[in-house]
Amino acid sequence: MLENLETIDWHQLTHAYGPADDIPVLIRYLTSENTELREAAIYELYGNIWHQGSVYEASAFAIPFLIELLQNEHVQKKEQILILLAYLARGNSWHKKHQNSIFLIDDRDTPEFQEKVKIEQTWVVNARNRVYEGLRLYLNLLADADPKIRIASAYTLACLPDRAPEIIPEMLKCLHREADRQAKASMVLSLGTLVEPESKYLALFTEILHSKTSDLVKLVAAMMLTQLARNKTPQEAIAFLVNTISDSKSVAELYSQLPWADGDVVADVSRYFCYLEAESNQFPLTDLIEALSTVDAYSALTVAETLLYVTFNGKTILADEKMSELTKTQRIVLSAIAQSENTWKYDANMSQILKSFALPMWREKLLALVGGELA
Repeated sequence: MLENLETIDWHQLTHAYGPADDIPVLIRYLTSENTELREAAIYELYGNIWHQGSVYEASAFAIPFLIELLQNEHVQKKEQILILLAYLARGNSWHKKHQNSIFLIDDRDTPEFQEKVKIEQTWVVNARNRVYEGLRLYLNLLADADPKIRIASAYTLACLPDRAPEIIPEMLKCLHREADRQAKASMVLSLGTLVEPESKYLALFTEILHSKTSDLVKLVAAMMLTQLARNKTPQEAIAFLVNTISDSKSVAELYSQLPWADGDVVADVSRYFCYLEAESNQFPLTDLIEALSTVDAYSALTVAETLLYVTFNGKTILADEKMSELTKTQRIVLSAIAQSENTWKYDANMSQILKSFALPMWREKLLALVGGELA
């Protein structure tokens, strides 16, 4: 195992922190029976070959060895390796990702900056192509005895859309015989990501919603229906999302353990209302306003953005005179956001969300707009 690891001149390759000399040691640590060593290694790999969403020169060279580890029966926590591979497949160029940053905006149009983006884009393509090389293995792992590996392999496969015609039939077979509710939910989410909008597979998600399966699986089927069918979403799917937001107890813990979870289940579910017509009378306004204070601070940002998107019809307010024409619902939402301590724990993030709607970026100005004051 890993016989070719030392044949790579890692010192000549770079990752987020410079020369990639540490990569061989970290990859070998993933084979350790020592939990602390493995956890430290996977943490470091996230930091250097996939740093906050960006991939680097060394990333593509590390990927074949990660895939090799998945094939060894003695390697533990393979689900962590699968999820890292998924992230690497979705990686981006650091300079492209940050080109609108205030620190780089003056440089982004220079030839030097564009050359860096060009070089980094080759790293992105190389890393993605290397992850694709493990496709057959990921498909085989959909039938692994460990449900955590089945969950993770479905997640990784969702990041390989170019091979969707090959993935979908295999995943459907596994879905129909899957008994574990979290693994089944992960497969439904993967299928929803890979199939075309308004495709024949919408009937599958509708069938799941009407079946006797778990609430978790029904929830993700409703989410996928909403994402794919949009304004043609069946009312029962929308109702299931609404009910989950008002009472998430039956699914919250199970959902949070999925690699798909970006935050609190209420926040994640709220995003799907952005696919529907803004005037939908089923939008759970009161429940989402309440959620601003009950979800964690990171998830509160998602809820706030959803509330703004729906109540402002996805549009921005571009002129001062339009501020005086705010509807009652818009004022209620803006007041709730301004009053919520939770939404302002990450004040810079909240300000950026408000900026995207051309609304006052700072809490005091938002309060002044709606005529409120801090409690």
